[in-house]
Amino acid sequence: MKSIVTLFVSIFCLVASAQVDPGLAKTYFEKGAFEKAALLYKKLLNTQPTNSYYSLKLIECYQQLSQFKAAQNEIETQLKYSKNPQYIVELGYNYQLQTCW
Repeated sequence: MKSIVTLFVSIFCLVASAQVDPGLAKTYFEKGAFEKAALLYKKLLNTQPTNSYYSLKLIECYQQLSQFKAAQNEIETQLKYSKNPQYIVELGYNYQLQTCW
């Protein structure tokens, strides 16, 4: 019986530690740690693929890091699943950023 309880507690701890805190991603983003923020937003997006807030923040992180191809890929992926006009605006903005660099 003890081993079963220990097993459940261990599994619960693993699941709890695997969750990503959206507030931490936002904090990294606001402080300019775009690489860390992008990593967290990507994990959050994997758990909630239709969350436009996470996808737009991930795109913005990529743009801040001058990873325009990664941003374009994310925008095009989101456009396949969502008809949100913000993604079309982001695609144009992404092209504009590439011409400025």
